[in-house]
Amino acid sequence: MSSDDGDNSEILRTEDEDKVTDLEETEEFAHQTTLQVRRESFRPIKDEDPTTMEISRLPPKLRPSLSTRISYKINKAGKAMHIFKERKKKRVDESHKHFLTAHCIRDGIRYTTKNTKDSSDTQTGEDGFRVIKRTKLPITTAISDGIDDDESSSTKFSSSSSFLGFGNKSLGSKSFEFKEYAPQVFLKLRNHWGISQADYIQSLASEELYLDFQSNSKSGQFFFFSDDKFFMIKTLTQQECTWLQECLEKYYRHNMKYEATLLVKFVGMYRIKVPRRKSKRGFRKTHFVVMRSTFDTVLPMHKKFDLKGSLVGREASESDKKKLFPVLKDKDLQNSGLKLQLGEEYTSKMMKQLEVDCDLLTSLNMMDYSLLVGIFDKSRVDPTYGIDDHTLREILAQDNCLHFTDRLDEHGLIYFMGIIDFLQHYNANKKFETVAKSFVNNSREISSVKPKFYAKRLVTFIAKFVE
Repeated sequence: MSSDDGDNSEILRTEDEDKVTDLEETEEFAHQTTLQVRRESFRPIKDEDPTTMEISRLPPKLRPSLSTRISYKINKAGKAMHIFKERKKKRVDESHKHFLTAHCIRDGIRYTTKNTKDSSDTQTGEDGFRVIKRTKLPITTAISDGIDDDESSSTKFSSSSSFLGFGNKSLGSKSFEFKEYAPQVFLKLRNHWGISQADYIQSLASEELYLDFQSNSKSGQFFFFSDDKFFMIKTLTQQECTWLQECLEKYYRHNMKYEATLLVKFVGMYRIKVPRRKSKRGFRKTHFVVMRSTFDTVLPMHKKFDLKGSLVGREASESDKKKLFPVLKDKDLQNSGLKLQLGEEYTSKMMKQLEVDCDLLTSLNMMDYSLLVGIFDKSRVDPTYGIDDHTLREILAQDNCLHFTDRLDEHGLIYFMGIIDFLQHYNANKKFETVAKSFVNNSREISSVKPKFYAKRLVTFIAKFVE
């Protein structure tokens, strides 16, 4: 993962004083103002926290008594004007090579989600995990608001929007195929985590373009964030898709049994088939999963760690370390002397849950996963803006955060943790990697090891840095 460098900006100014009243009384205005703030760029201030820079761009009339103002009437969109996470500025627009895929993903998610009805009165049996639904939809320039919820036909999409200009080449009225895996299973998981259908559509299928996530992945897979950054879309290989289908029932039962599981929250799995950009014939198939972001809040992460319990090649590069919020690794944590101050009670609970989660992954023959850790530090937010503990906790509640540990009272910190990238089987390729790397490295410190040893090593490593 990587964080964005700061962009150029100028301080926002209100056009008239009435907007202050509108902000408190009109949800729509708050939403639109938030989007305006997000699109503005700003000039970075050396060594200043980005949260402070976001707040400094507000009109002076909105800065005083922020805690009182927020706790009274301002909704989540309004709060996001005052504090939000560093934004990925590169959007998946018409110039992006994956624009067509992203556009069709948005259309497909909106249509299928609106047409997936909750069958809460029925149990999720074995058949539910094998259900696959296919839908053929027209390629559109915009999502039509005229879809009839009671209508299953894709022809309800606006016919006036069934044209997409892509570069200088028109795709005309071509259609794409959208496949949805185990829709009732994922709907039940979303309900279990308090993610409503409306929120799911709002995040992933609104008119806002997805955000491009710059990954160091060598697999050729790509990633998108929803505009609010609460959800990530990650493409899968055909093999990973098959593995997730095979382990979905165990994953579902595990999440229903363990409320505090650290496993990343998968909320939907799909496959899309779209026309190839440079060919009049043929389609490109893309499998992908939608997951809740581990850092599922508008708050910035002042420190980030991607931890595997391995030491070989597990140090951030010098160029990565120069970034505003680099993603550090195992050796970086070891050399920093930092301890994760979770408290005795939560440390015990977290370590037990980590063991349980790793036991599940071991039983599924999975390895090469990471514990992703993010730390929000209140001391790096200018106190003159009134960002107190009450305000922070209300934002966490409004964001429906699923991965956080509140240590504000004791240390002024909020921790976010989740196990990510756990769809890698210990297959023939990984076994060969184990042998090859063992010739030049300590075989107990390389990343590619047997699942049982991998799990035990990760748990042991994390235990050294929590207190």
